[in-house]
Amino acid sequence: MKKATFDIDVCNIIRKSPEATPSTLATYTALREIATEKGSCEFISSFKDIKKRALISETAVAKHLTLMEKRKLIQKKHTKRGLQFRLIKVYKS
Repeated sequence: MKKATFDIDVCNIIRKSPEATPSTLATYTALREIATEKGSCEFISSFKDIKKRALISETAVAKHLTLMEKRKLIQKKHTKRGLQFRLIKVYKS
């Protein structure tokens, strides 16, 4: 139940953001799908995988990830294995 509440909160934050578009929400949904598959809110993925799930271009993915980082919804870090993501609103320390 908590995950659903956090997802609704994040979706509302994205919707209220003036720079956000429907593809921003699609990008977040793609990240949530990957996190669910990995079983953790901290995971490693790539632009290609997110692009494939969100059905948008790599440049759009990069733009939307930057927007979500600015809004403190995710953290992104480059590693040797790809991009490491942390969904902040859902992550429990």
